[in-house]
Amino acid sequence: MLNDGPDYTGDTVLIDIGVDENSIPNEKHYTQESDLKFPQKRKKNTHKYDYGSVVVIAGSKGMSGAGILSIEGALKSGGGLVTCYVPQDIYIPVVARAPAEALIKTYDCNITSDDIKYDRKKVILIGPGIGRAKNYSFILEHLLEGSLPVVIDADGIHHLAVVVDSLKESKTPVVITPHFAEFSKLIDVPREDILKDPIGYGQKFAIEYQVVVVLKGYRTMVFGTNGEIWFNSTGNPGMATGGSGDVLAGMIAGIAGQNVDLFEAARAGVFYHGKAGDYYAANFGQSTLTAHSIIESLKYVLK
Repeated sequence: MLNDGPDYTGDTVLIDIGVDENSIPNEKHYTQESDLKFPQKRKKNTHKYDYGSVVVIAGSKGMSGAGILSIEGALKSGGGLVTCYVPQDIYIPVVARAPAEALIKTYDCNITSDDIKYDRKKVILIGPGIGRAKNYSFILEHLLEGSLPVVIDADGIHHLAVVVDSLKESKTPVVITPHFAEFSKLIDVPREDILKDPIGYGQKFAIEYQVVVVLKGYRTMVFGTNGEIWFNSTGNPGMATGGSGDVLAGMIAGIAGQNVDLFEAARAGVFYHGKAGDYYAANFGQSTLTAHSIIESLKYVLK
């Protein structure tokens, strides 16, 4: 499962050898579609707010695409309404390229809690493409003091490192989605050391700070706050492409907005993100796979 191991093995197949999993202590799991509670059949007498109003705080000059990919990830995973807040200087290019179904709003460089309207919102995603030039640590502190679930991705993790102890005071559910370099920065441990014991470091952080950790890699690991670890069973190397993580963050937020527990949303988001990538790779190969390929393939796997 770890590091170069998958390059030396064939396909991993999970089989039942007749041992009741409840009869032995076990904290490691290999995610199968049957383990997930999402998606569920929709009731007929519903409206868009029943499926989540998601706030996305994303984008900056030169990285406007990150927010757009996150929006599409949230919408295509079933989010009822997505509102994306972007800096004023990229408002026009984002509006020109964003899905027509999304609401695009702006905030200035001195963003405050009053700039973001949370009425009827279900979940907040912050981080894709926000950059490191401006200070977002204080808005993170504000979000962590609130009651809405928060998904923190990409540069949001960079800013979280400044106020990481705020996680211990937070009462709201939180999921962070770092790759190994971002996780190294967050916990101030060399990447090489984490690679030697990713389970130990991921598990320790999730328990100590009571947050769900999605540690991204070929076999992405999702760490729960009680110590359990779920290895993802989907995905392929073609997904190692720019924007793939932005789509995943949007999917997790979009799923969580549908009244889905944040830990469950993280596992489901990771699984179906990888399954969409596998669908594309099986039909067209890995080399041409892009973030948009994942988005477009969701309609074939999220049924």
